[in-house]
Amino acid sequence: MSFLKRTNGQITSRDLAITAGATLAIAAVMIAVFAVLGGRSGQQGQDDQTTERINQIKQQASSEAAPGSGEADGPDAGVAFEPRATYTGTLSNREPQASITLSTASGEETILLSRDTVITANGSAVPESGLSIGDTLRVDVERSRDGAQTALAVAILRSTSPTVPTNVSMPTLQPAPVQTRPVSPY
Repeated sequence: MSFLKRTNGQITSRDLAITAGATLAIAAVMIAVFAVLGGRSGQQGQDDQTTERINQIKQQASSEAAPGSGEADGPDAGVAFEPRATYTGTLSNREPQASITLSTASGEETILLSRDTVITANGSAVPESGLSIGDTLRVDVERSRDGAQTALAVAILRSTSPTVPTNVSMPTLQPAPVQTRPVSPY
């Protein structure tokens, strides 16, 4: 090797080509070794995990769709029916002694009122006339299979009516405070 015997410190293009070729050859060997070793162990473990997950999904599907389960075939056959639900939103419409319409994050919900519906504000019962458009409500409903929803309990979380007292010790839904200027951590 001529570049090792030089004393004046000059590097020629031939010296650079030899060094680059040796570096590329070593890198290619290392990449090939890692690809071969990594491909064997990693792919086998991945195949085992994938096969196991597929089998779990098949077992769940077969146990859920067991024959004679009594579920009707139809457009909602795959959706589980839940007889009770809770909605939180703003009262957007009210028909006295009939129904209320609640604006929620997912849309408008029309809920029927019954004689047994309990309306509360700050833990005490209030008449239906205590409901005002714009009130923030939490409504527990009972659903029927035909799509009707009947209110079981209505809780006034925040009232827009001055006649309904607000208990300040009871937490309510409030928006987060708005920062007016950036705060530096330093």
